[in-house]
Amino acid sequence: MPFYQALLSTPPYFNDGDKWIQFPAETGRFAISSREEAATAECSTVMVLEVADLAGAERQITALGGKVLSTRDMGAHGRTVTFADPAGNVCQLFAGLDLAGLD
Repeated sequence: MPFYQALLSTPPYFNDGDKWIQFPAETGRFAISSREEAATAECSTVMVLEVADLAGAERQITALGGKVLSTRDMGAHGRTVTFADPAGNVCQLFAGLDLAGLD
């Protein structure tokens, strides 16, 4: 869970050891759970975080031990990066064209 604290550059709002970590967000909070605390495997939701610097975030992911799995250019809608954290959990980053500096 230190991976997300470093990636998001923010201290957690709440941390329950390796079971649960909750971060502040602009409009509330979001949490990342351990496998023991997670929803059933039938769920196929992927957390997507919006970032201003997609290329910088990709570099930070690999520097922190994560792995970039794929990138997707959605034209006028922006770009996404799918990555796995060091524990193998899959998430995505999103940057709109105005945020990604690709106007």
